[in-house]
Amino acid sequence: MKYLTEHRDERGSFTEIFRTIFDNIVQVNLSVSRPGIVRAWHRHQNQNDYICVIEGKMKICVFDGVNVKEFWVSGAKKQVIYVPRNTWHGTKNIGDKNSLTLYGHTSQYNPKNPDEERLEQIYIKKGKIYEW
Repeated sequence: MKYLTEHRDERGSFTEIFRTIFDNIVQVNLSVSRPGIVRAWHRHQNQNDYICVIEGKMKICVFDGVNVKEFWVSGAKKQVIYVPRNTWHGTKNIGDKNSLTLYGHTSQYNPKNPDEERLEQIYIKKGKIYEW
């Protein structure tokens, strides 16, 4: 995780979100999620993800096969969450308004050969299903 610096003046604000120091980001997507919506679980074999909530409140989870790491983030205090390749991850809008989330990717999406594997649920400690 990396906290982001917001520069404010009388015109509004400016925040640098992705830079080549993060990785070789080649595609950035915008996702809108309604309140309560869960988008999980998936992983990529060849791509790192960088997730930044720009509006709303989100719970972002990363599962390494043993433990789930939870990040509670919002557009009010911008952060970038790094998700390394081969790591299960997902999001949930925990706010009462739509959320806006930017996703930076280190490879371009190919609809003919998507680098994505999906699961309906994951099991943690002693076979317990992770509850969002």
